[in-house]
Amino acid sequence: MINRKLGTLVRRGLATVLTAAMIVGLFPYGDKVKAADTTPYVISQGRMAYASSSQDNSDAILAVDGSLGTRWESTWKSNTEWLYVDLGKTTDITSIQLHWEGAYATSYKIQFSNDEENWVDKHSVTNGKGGVETINITGTARYVRVLMQEKALTAFGYSLYEFQVYGRDGLTERPVDYGENIALGKTVTASSLRDVWWMYDDKGVINQSAVLATNAVDGKDNTYWTSGENDNQWICIDLGRSYTIGRVVIDWASDAGKIYDIQVSEDGQNWTTVYRQLKGYGYEDADVPMHVNGRYVRMYGYTRVESGSGFSIYELQVYPYKAGDKIVNYTIGEMPKSEIIQSKTGKGSYLSDAMYYEKTKFPIYLKDGLTAPIDSNDWWQSALINKFGNLMSMLPLKAKYSTKGLSVLTATDGWLPTMGETDVNVSVLSETVPDLYVSPENLDALTAYDQVSGYSDYAVNLDLCDKNGVAMTSTMVKGSPYIFVDFKDDIAAFLSGANITNIFDDNGNALLTNVNTITTDHIGIEVTDNDNKDKTNTAKSYYCITVPEGTVFKKMGSSIKVTFPSAKGYMSIGSMTAKTQLRTFFEHGYAFVKDTSVTYTYNENTSNITTKYQITTEVKRVGFSNQTIQCLLPHQWKK
Repeated sequence: MINRKLGTLVRRGLATVLTAAMIVGLFPYGDKVKAADTTPYVISQGRMAYASSSQDNSDAILAVDGSLGTRWESTWKSNTEWLYVDLGKTTDITSIQLHWEGAYATSYKIQFSNDEENWVDKHSVTNGKGGVETINITGTARYVRVLMQEKALTAFGYSLYEFQVYGRDGLTERPVDYGENIALGKTVTASSLRDVWWMYDDKGVINQSAVLATNAVDGKDNTYWTSGENDNQWICIDLGRSYTIGRVVIDWASDAGKIYDIQVSEDGQNWTTVYRQLKGYGYEDADVPMHVNGRYVRMYGYTRVESGSGFSIYELQVYPYKAGDKIVNYTIGEMPKSEIIQSKTGKGSYLSDAMYYEKTKFPIYLKDGLTAPIDSNDWWQSALINKFGNLMSMLPLKAKYSTKGLSVLTATDGWLPTMGETDVNVSVLSETVPDLYVSPENLDALTAYDQVSGYSDYAVNLDLCDKNGVAMTSTMVKGSPYIFVDFKDDIAAFLSGANITNIFDDNGNALLTNVNTITTDHIGIEVTDNDNKDKTNTAKSYYCITVPEGTVFKKMGSSIKVTFPSAKGYMSIGSMTAKTQLRTFFEHGYAFVKDTSVTYTYNENTSNITTKYQITTEVKRVGFSNQTIQCLLPHQWKK
């Protein structure tokens, strides 16, 4: 059971409606139903946020993610720090709420701006007490900043769990009003509870409090029910009386149902299936509108996504039908039948529909129309089955999408951990801390997800999307020191990193030190961190950032705003071994990889196999090389 971060459950403020298309495994970002009222709500949640400084894994965006289990933290060096949020458009603001960690500001200002440069003081605090502070100020702005000037804990920095800006008409969508959750706190039963060895104490007494069925109706998104580790399990809620039910919401954990039904009953004995999912996946937010009558609501799970656990649900919610809501009913398809089928040649057989019953994951995160056969064990396959996938190793680069954008780092040869005399099967460790993040300016983090949009023999195209569509596409190539990024409608993007120590030009001269803005077509970035065996702050990485001519770079705290000369900008990120390589990487940085292929020939006389790697590029800028740089992988150069 993989537990996700603690969140403030704003159900159904961030929910999406599960359309009928979801039954066949398409993306769960359909039309949302907004509440009709005009009461203020948090318009900063999921927007992009920036700070004067940040600690590793405590970035500014964590102050606007809606979770009280994550936080932004500044470095400890300065008394003056700032954090601001981009609301995405100029909008009316009704109040501000700050959720401080123990390292709060005793003196700070709330400031408004419409251009990120000219800030107007709207409120000053000189005796801040920490905790939750609500500031009732009004005004109009796109950017809202808290400027911190005096610390409560002088030995540390500043730290905020949440920086919440309230308004009535933000780009962040208004919370959805589904009415009363009639399942909350009701009587609930289940077929089984998880029962494994680590749940027993030294006296042999089991503690199953973490997996109780009641956890699924307690209104908390950090508790869950988990069944025994078997298929054909269920959880049932007694609503107390019969209702006309308008919606059922199942907030699945990672141990989700692959095939499951939502069923209703008037007596708890005779069940009617009103919805069937055949392609469930981990962390599915199954938001199912319906129009049925019943007193009892049951999730009946036939097969699981994971074999090492049971069915696991954070919250199972039921909402009554409201007059005027759309009436939705579903055609219940037949259950897949797994049977042995003889091939047409009669020389073999295969098992039909096995994928529905084996503990395999469906390719959920792929672009519509991408139907070509996909290898199940390639280096980028996790992006198909998990939201944002795993950290992908292209060598020398590693990369991964998240709600912050694209994280990038450079891998070295790695190192062996300190070993004891009896240690065996020790693996080589390598870098995992991101050096840089590349973020589209207006990414909606609340609805962000990734998808595979194309691939070739040793490259993959990954889209970062939100409710508005594709925000950026990254092309990653095995063995390439480059990642190639195409932005869609945004005219600006951000480069950020807590450990950026230098920005330099072709001659190694520092940039953006005496001035905050430069116009150029490339820069070098140096990153210094402790992502090494000894955890000393000596590990250095160097990157070449290549962009269109006329691009403006603006230093903003720990971020660099990159404004392209027009929409649909682009960027290549090249991993270098030294500053002196900047010019070379820049000259090849406009050759964007569009296709890769591998062919081979076999010499029967010598038994030699000759492998040919071929790359097709598109030159983004006239007058520059059409040749890219490719690295030899260890098996290609080691004797």
